[in-house]
Amino acid sequence: MSVARKSESIGAFRKASYSNADHACVEAALAGRYVVARDSKFVRGPVFAFSGSAWETFLGAFK
Repeated sequence: MSVARKSESIGAFRKASYSNADHACVEAALAGRYVVARDSKFVRGPVFAFSGSAWETFLGAFK
């Protein structure tokens, strides 16, 4: 996992297609050269920043 600089603008978050009935899921957005992810229930909470290769590895764990 990487640390994105605060100066990098975050694009629009996209909700996972597999969200449950309570809409509890992970949302992701592009932030410069990173992918950032957050809990959809806490939109003003912290985000995790991943490099492109780390994001691919993260997603691969769920396929």
